[in-house]
Amino acid sequence: MSRNNSRKKQQYLSFSEIQTLAEDYKRQRDELNKKTKEIFNELKAKEKEIDQFKKEAKELRNKRDDINKKVQEFKKQKIELIEKIKNLSNQRNLLKKKDKESGKQYSSIRRHELEIERLERRIETDVLTIKEENRIIEKINDLNAKRKELLKYMEEHDELYQIEKEIDSIQLELDDLKEKLDALSKESQEFHEQMITLFKETDYLRDQRKAKEDELIENKKKADEFHELYIKMMNQQKKVRRPKKPYAYKKQLERKIAEQEMIKKQLESAIEKRKKGEKLDLFEARLLLEHENKEEEES
Repeated sequence: MSRNNSRKKQQYLSFSEIQTLAEDYKRQRDELNKKTKEIFNELKAKEKEIDQFKKEAKELRNKRDDINKKVQEFKKQKIELIEKIKNLSNQRNLLKKKDKESGKQYSSIRRHELEIERLERRIETDVLTIKEENRIIEKINDLNAKRKELLKYMEEHDELYQIEKEIDSIQLELDDLKEKLDALSKESQEFHEQMITLFKETDYLRDQRKAKEDELIENKKKADEFHELYIKMMNQQKKVRRPKKPYAYKKQLERKIAEQEMIKKQLESAIEKRKKGEKLDLFEARLLLEHENKEEEES
């Protein structure tokens, strides 16, 4: 059925049918308005949640950026330290060329140190008998003794020795700096990953918010449509005569019958009084006149 035919049909609805439709439209409108309010409250909650996630993500980004600034400073220091070691190594190599014996002594010291490190690792990692472990310990002690003798010799060659000491000191500083860099880089990555997770959560909530906004618009549109239909029914109701209630109609009928019975008795009384020649009052005289006129019309 077309909308025009539907409108045309509604024009011939009874008062009670219009009233039923109006109440139904009002009920649906009110339900939709209630739903609209619920969706709006959900939207507010989503917006609050999004703001909280954005705030937390911003805090994480600031922490990450602060750490990255420290990382950059440490990297700069690292480059400087590497450059110092490089320069000192060049100086050491030049001194070694001048003093082959010192160079040999230095190489021996280094070989002893590497061998000591290797043997210590064996004790830590290999499954050894007590006899084997004691033999390795004796060898480590022997290598340490030789190393000390060589170092004593190196002390007599002060310049090369000081360079070696400075390289060792810078190397320790560099190792400590590398540890700090690794720890900071790891911490920065953790903050970055947490921030990315929050950004993804925020995007997900934004999608949910968009869906709720669409739902709100659609719900409000339907509520407005039912409100318009309700107003139309109310306006149409004003044009249709309200049927009298059965109870009121019965009372009106009873009252009318009672009035007619009373008039009949008064008429009979007036006729009787006239027969007796008694004086009639104005109302009785009028009743008799109307009664006679009515009889003449009917004859």
